[in-house]
Amino acid sequence: MRRPSSKTRSGAEGPPGYARFSELAGRSTLIVGIATNLAHVAPVSHVKASYAAGRMLPARPERHLFPSLPRRPIRVVLDGVTHLPNIGTMFRLCDAFRVEHLYVCGLDLQVHKRKLVRAASGTIGWVPWTSGETATDIVRASKEAGYTVAAVELAEASLPPDQLRVDRPLCLVMGGERQGISPGVLTMADQCIQIPTDGFGGSINLTTAAAIVIYEAARRLPLPADDSLLGR
Repeated sequence: MRRPSSKTRSGAEGPPGYARFSELAGRSTLIVGIATNLAHVAPVSHVKASYAAGRMLPARPERHLFPSLPRRPIRVVLDGVTHLPNIGTMFRLCDAFRVEHLYVCGLDLQVHKRKLVRAASGTIGWVPWTSGETATDIVRASKEAGYTVAAVELAEASLPPDQLRVDRPLCLVMGGERQGISPGVLTMADQCIQIPTDGFGGSINLTTAAAIVIYEAARRLPLPADDSLLGR
């Protein structure tokens, strides 16, 4: 493979400290960092480690400690969501924000399915989940347990995500992209949330909406700070 030139399109040399990424055939990727006098070359793995040490990347908990870590009091209920890539991405989101439980309702989920596994990106084993129960039963039980129910759905009284009310543990309901949330579940919702959009299509993907709303909920329900549980 021909080594990339540091010249600009016009043929002139780039400025001092010109940085670029280059991948050498059959070798590891190197990153050439910007420096005032001499470019510093280091393996990408070392760069990632230094970023983590400098708190630019979040520290990952130890595997053996992770199951015992506290979780946010957020239940995510998928009502009639059957598209496996969407469900897999929901596993990934629930792991990222360490939610309490994911309920896949109206579907007997088979976790070995390739599309599900690929979208979940290794997070299925780290998220408490249940499938097969009805969304109506899960939401009713959540309300009886003191959870406030928020449905992500277009409705007359829907609020934007930044107005999400989280004064109690949260039960967040997401419906399928075609049929939405079932009427029986909507009647039990304490609030409805919708994502304002300005584009021609007028809507966004289910998992994109979920990421926005779960992030807003996570901001209002922070995890307890306990560095000892992270193995530090």
